[in-house]
Amino acid sequence: MSRYHRQTLLPQIGEAGQEKLRASRVLLVGCGALGTVIAEQLVRAGVGHLRLCDRDVVEMSNLQRQTLFTEADAEQGVPKAVAAGGRLAAINSSVAIEPHVEDVHSGNIETLAAGIHVIVDGTDNVETRYLVNDVAVKLGLPWVYGACVGMGGRVMGVVPGVTVTVLVPSTFSPFRISTTALVSSSSSSKRTSTWLRTTSFSTSTPSAAASRAAIA
Repeated sequence: MSRYHRQTLLPQIGEAGQEKLRASRVLLVGCGALGTVIAEQLVRAGVGHLRLCDRDVVEMSNLQRQTLFTEADAEQGVPKAVAAGGRLAAINSSVAIEPHVEDVHSGNIETLAAGIHVIVDGTDNVETRYLVNDVAVKLGLPWVYGACVGMGGRVMGVVPGVTVTVLVPSTFSPFRISTTALVSSSSSSKRTSTWLRTTSFSTSTPSAAASRAAIA
């Protein structure tokens, strides 16, 4: 029996969907609490290629919520992308895992997104999400926004040119990061005003604006 038998029974996936997963190439930005869970689920589901990007090393305080790391990783200060890559390869050896230990910024994000079919957000800051959105719009790539704070979380799929979302300046608060909407695409004023009444937004920072200008 195939390792993917149980999920191919789902009408939303099936054999055709499983083949699409196998042929897919994903860029995951961030390997923290959200990113490690995303990465493990993608690999267990049978995605074909996973490119992991994170600049940090594993610390003991990560272990309570970042599911791919061990005490040995924390004691040795192993880079998160490397530690996650090793664990993921052990979970599913048929998936190509490509770890990158680096900060994601305007100078490298297009290179990191090259040959990718979808970008998945596992970050913890607004500036990087602006960059992800900008490169997704520029390259015509779908991306999935995600965030969690405390006991709550948010997720939103974004298809540039199709998804109706807006970026609205307001008083910035780091506690509102999980509801930040970041994408600007064509929309009618009526649909935009409806979105404004139902969604919380955060504003751009000067550093984010400068980085975004570099890939515009």
